[in-house]
Amino acid sequence: MGEKIRAKGARVLNSREIVFTAGSTNGVVVGMYFDVMDQKGEDITDPDTGEVLGSVERPKVRVQVTQVQDRISIASTFKKKRI
Repeated sequence: MGEKIRAKGARVLNSREIVFTAGSTNGVVVGMYFDVMDQKGEDITDPDTGEVLGSVERPKVRVQVTQVQDRISIASTFKKKRI
């Protein structure tokens, strides 16, 4: 498995697409997946004392890269629910 590519969301285009601050110069290619992480994470507390022991990063959603330029990429949600 290769090194992880970290990027920030630069703009939300619509309810399904987001622009990231990484592109082909960073190794991003079409078809690659990104996890959009929850900024605040999830605090883990000691059940006996209530003390916060640490925080766990949790993904909000996984998106797939659909377009790549030199310094940006566009990714879209890809999972579909059947009703």
